[in-house]
Amino acid sequence: MELKISLNKNFCTPKDVAIVIWENMMLSKELEFVYQTIKIGTEIIKPKEINIEYVSKVVCEYFSIPVESLQLKTRKREIVQARQIAMMFSHRIVKKGTAEIGREIGDKDHATVLHACKTVDNLYQTDRRFRNQIDELEAILKSHKKLIVTN
Repeated sequence: MELKISLNKNFCTPKDVAIVIWENMMLSKELEFVYQTIKIGTEIIKPKEINIEYVSKVVCEYFSIPVESLQLKTRKREIVQARQIAMMFSHRIVKKGTAEIGREIGDKDHATVLHACKTVDNLYQTDRRFRNQIDELEAILKSHKKLIVTN
């Protein structure tokens, strides 16, 4: 990892410093994610195609929660948010119908999936940290890295 910050006042602004810090924080988060993935005995496999199960596993791995928790009828924020994110990515990337997504993720109906997509969109627009998490997850999903627990 190499930091490139110019000490010349003409080139180094607080925005430049903030960008460098943010980039290194993201790298640190990615490294932590890889470390946790290896630590808990997962393997990286390139999928043949992205499906709802794959999206759910990636989201749960990212947030360090068990995949089974998406099926629970709980209102804990971290579970609800992970479920909503998995629903949104299943709808946008996997291109499955809302009824099918709802059945597979928490046995919810199609309206819940639509609400999840809208909620994720709203948070994406208003919360910078949430936006960064969604962008990271989208990059993982689109690069076709697959995380499967091998326990």
